[in-house]
Amino acid sequence: MLAGAARAVRRRLPRLRRFEIVSSKPSSSSGAALAAIGLDLVAVTEDNLPLALEFRPAGVVSQLARHLRGGCRGWYACERGRVAAYGFLATPDGAPMRVRRVFVHPGEAAAVLFFTRPEWRGRGVATALLSALKARAAKVPGVETVIAWSPRANRAARRVQLKAGFAPAGTLWVFEFLGRPVARLTFGSPVKR
Repeated sequence: MLAGAARAVRRRLPRLRRFEIVSSKPSSSSGAALAAIGLDLVAVTEDNLPLALEFRPAGVVSQLARHLRGGCRGWYACERGRVAAYGFLATPDGAPMRVRRVFVHPGEAAAVLFFTRPEWRGRGVATALLSALKARAAKVPGVETVIAWSPRANRAARRVQLKAGFAPAGTLWVFEFLGRPVARLTFGSPVKR
C-alpha cells in the first residue's frame, strides 16, 4: 500500500523522461516463429481481454481495454488457451494518434503495450510476437513503418526490439508535470513525436 502511494506521488512530480525510438519496415513473415515455440496468435477482444487478469493487475487490464476502444488492436500469444504474452498495434486513421507519450503518424504503426509472463521469458516469445505484429502491420493499407519505443533504462525491451529487426530512429525527451506530458523534444528522427 505504501509503495503504491509513493509511486502515485512520484508520477505527479515534475520529471524528464527519455525514450529511445526504433523503427522497421513492416514484414511479410507469417508468424512462424511463434508457431515454432508452440504458441498461437489470438486477437484480443473485449470478450477475451479478462484473460490478462490472470497475470496482470486490474488497472493494467482496464488500460488495455481503453486502448482497444481507442483504435488499437491486440494479440495474445497462447499455448492451449493459456496466455504467454500480449502486444498491441496502434494505427492512426488520417490524423496523428497519441499513444501514451508518443505521437504515431499516418503511414506508421506502433508496436506498444508488450508484456511477457515471467515463466515464458528467455524463450524468444517477445521477439516472435513483435515480428508477428510487424507482419500484421504489413496488412494494414498505407503502413510503411512500424515504430516502437522504450525508456532508456529498459534494456530488455531494447534487446527484443533489435532482435526483431528494428533500428534506432531517434530519442524523445518528455517533460511531465502532474502526470501529463507538457513538452516534447525529438532528436535524430525526421518526425516530430
